[in-house]
Amino acid sequence: MQESGAEAYFVGGYGRDLLMSQLPEQYPDMRFNPNDIDIATSLPYQDARAVLEQGGYAAFKETGENFKVLNVIIAIGGKHAEFEIATFRTESDYGKNRKPMNVRETRDIREDVARRDFTIGALYFDPVQEKILDYVGGMKDIEERVLRTVNDPYERLVAEDPMRMLRYVRFRATYNMKFDRGAQSVMREHGAVLADRDRISPERVKEEFDKILKLPRAAFAIADMARLGLLEHTVPEVYALIETEHAPQNAKSEMHREGSAYQHTLETMRAIARPEFVAQAREKLNLDGALSNSEVVEQFYKKYGVVWQWANLLHDAGKAETQEPARDALGATARHRFYGHEQRSRELLNAVARRLRFSNQEKQDVAFLVENHMSAHNIGSRGNHKLRKSTKAELFRNEQAEALLFLSLADDIGNFTEGKSAQDAVERFSRAWKELQGFREQEKARERQGAADRQISNAIVEAFFGGEQTAPKKGSPIIGLVKEHVRTLLDEGELAPGDVERAIADAKQRLDDDDIDYLRFPGDMEKFKQKVSQIFAN
Repeated sequence: MQESGAEAYFVGGYGRDLLMSQLPEQYPDMRFNPNDIDIATSLPYQDARAVLEQGGYAAFKETGENFKVLNVIIAIGGKHAEFEIATFRTESDYGKNRKPMNVRETRDIREDVARRDFTIGALYFDPVQEKILDYVGGMKDIEERVLRTVNDPYERLVAEDPMRMLRYVRFRATYNMKFDRGAQSVMREHGAVLADRDRISPERVKEEFDKILKLPRAAFAIADMARLGLLEHTVPEVYALIETEHAPQNAKSEMHREGSAYQHTLETMRAIARPEFVAQAREKLNLDGALSNSEVVEQFYKKYGVVWQWANLLHDAGKAETQEPARDALGATARHRFYGHEQRSRELLNAVARRLRFSNQEKQDVAFLVENHMSAHNIGSRGNHKLRKSTKAELFRNEQAEALLFLSLADDIGNFTEGKSAQDAVERFSRAWKELQGFREQEKARERQGAADRQISNAIVEAFFGGEQTAPKKGSPIIGLVKEHVRTLLDEGELAPGDVERAIADAKQRLDDDDIDYLRFPGDMEKFKQKVSQIFAN
């Protein structure tokens, strides 16, 4: 494209990530690993396609409604990379789903820069000249770790698209950057607009929260949202926990030394980035020891999904409405108790799920985790609150059983209890995990046994009676005897599963040869049993 006389650059965060990866002191967790790449060019759409076709590229996809974007698919090193190519443009009049109503192509790169949200993402990298074009001070902001908007914060964060306030919070948590005072002031003043369904769809709020909750520093982002006044307009059920204390201010409680139910929620969410949790995730998920902690967290979410962190966020939401005083011998309130808070938390989850349009499966999975997080503490416990076997089996059979144990671990780590450490929580978790794996092995054994029993029963009915339709309604002594012998031979390894039908058919033939009536109960049952035993012994 450059050889045709046009401008063309890598955009979409490429320059940002490249620079951050070169500043390990400011961004120690940053790894530069670009996948799909966005390209901005001065070429109009049709001209860009023509130039690429002349260059020998043939695999294209078109996307976009108001503005066409060209996707070029290229095979590199045995893999397919996708380059998204868009013409420089201006945007205005943003609709409910952030789609601009007015889009205009431009040849001026500065106009394309001006439409972008944050300075750190408005860097244009020239891969031919290997240089970065910066018209808004993004390189300086990266060096100083300040997250600023391109141009006026109000225009970017409120007037154009209020969802950029949550995006700001996400970027700040992702890169551990400092607030720009102007942006911070705007968000504090205009956070209520996030509750305006005429401007913002619930699906977009949910989508942005999903991205935030999967961050290793998700708790950091939720705390920002609370301080900025954004949380009360998006998930007020959690915001209400700020004033929900576990104990009166002057009381000394052994449990929840971290503070309020809100602070406990943050500590529970923060647990996923703590070394004790990461070590367990690495071990239990059999992850490569070379993975960084952030990569372990990423793999954790690939397995258990964002529903796990939604459960973390909402597991104690019901405490604000179930708080009761627990009095000491002198009648003073020593701490607060929250009987049934897990059930109330599930009810509040249902409200959140309706408001933010969770899928039915997401709602079901989060509900299981939330309503059972207290029961999970008794799995692997050495105390007096062990679960009934039937209750434990019901929990273990759920697809979210592993996620539930990890939630319980995070909940334990986030509960600062006198005399207990994170290592105590890890030891209980390890015992619970061992119980779960043991239960699963037993279930597999039962399934194998059940499959073998069905195979034997079907083979007996088919061999002796010609099928289920002609089998005697009241049963026959031969069925139980043959089943017992065949199962013994299988257990002893003297009969292969593939030979069951042949062995049963052979036994039936020998009984027929000796004119033994196996359809009725014989007068001498012991003699009959001995005969069947002799047949199978031979």
